[in-house]
Amino acid sequence: MKQIITRYQESTKQSGEFLRLVIPFIAKHQLAATPTSYTVSYEYIAGLNKQLVEAIDERLGNGDELDDEFVDELYDAYVANPDVIRSKEVIENIKILVRNLSESTANADEGFTEFDRSLRHSNEALDGVAGSSAVHQIITELLTATQSMERSFAPMCAEIEKSQREIANLQAKLNEAQAETLTDPMTGLANRTGFSIAMNEAIAKATKTKVPFVLVMVDIDHFKRVNDNHGHLVGDKVIQFLSATLKKHLKGQDTAARLGGEEFAILLPETPLSGGHSVAEKIRVVMELARLRRANSNEAIGQITVSLGLARYQEGESIDDLIARADAALYRSKNEGRNRTTVDDGNDALSNRSKEKLST
Repeated sequence: MKQIITRYQESTKQSGEFLRLVIPFIAKHQLAATPTSYTVSYEYIAGLNKQLVEAIDERLGNGDELDDEFVDELYDAYVANPDVIRSKEVIENIKILVRNLSESTANADEGFTEFDRSLRHSNEALDGVAGSSAVHQIITELLTATQSMERSFAPMCAEIEKSQREIANLQAKLNEAQAETLTDPMTGLANRTGFSIAMNEAIAKATKTKVPFVLVMVDIDHFKRVNDNHGHLVGDKVIQFLSATLKKHLKGQDTAARLGGEEFAILLPETPLSGGHSVAEKIRVVMELARLRRANSNEAIGQITVSLGLARYQEGESIDDLIARADAALYRSKNEGRNRTTVDDGNDALSNRSKEKLST
């Protein structure tokens, strides 16, 4: 059974803290206590949706109040699945295409019927014809019928060509919508949903080919300190720099994903642990040696490092178990001083305890 990673990944404690803030937020702005207002408020308080947060901050910054209508607009724009919304638009456009084609085909069909009637008439006339003038008359009638047929058929051909172009355009829009649904807007990497799909595909391929893949978990060290000292805009730039670094060092079917905040994951299909470790170390070293500065003042941000943990997929293993092992390796990197890569070989005690906990 395929496992889908949910939209919300906060711990029970974190969720409780957010809930404690969401209820007063709804009451403060006199919003209706609906699932929509709760979802929008939760994503705003938790900072899960950058565009939604910016929209609310802008409205409040202008001195405007939040209301239910605005909250509904936010939900449709930033929470509802854009793939579903665009699919509805595409379906309506396809209906128009089918209707136009149907009308053109009906018109052409009338031409076919008339042409068939003319052919039958000419065939009957030929049975009893005598003399060239009569044959000439029949040929003239057939020519006229053929020309009429061509005129009836031409609009349908034009409509079909037009429809083919429009269908290609609609397909492109659907592909774009799907890409947006699976992509983190800030970094251009896969989001949680895209990561989940890639994980399922990697497991299916590994099961079929018997060639395992490697999962690498990546976390920016002391990221809260970056935000506290330099602000969230600089924090976003750090996230984008790491994202660009990940893209640069991946190839082929490799997948990099932003799972939230400063947490990232990398899928390396058909890769041994040694190869995964090599990729992880290249990324770690690039981050360690980078010297990032503010664009406006050239002020040094300070050294930015990352900790990494990796594990190789074992046949029959669930997504949760694999992530738990890679996470355990990541936390060993954190606990042992950060700015390092730790490999989980499947026999580590902490890893085994994590797996045992998940299986109960």
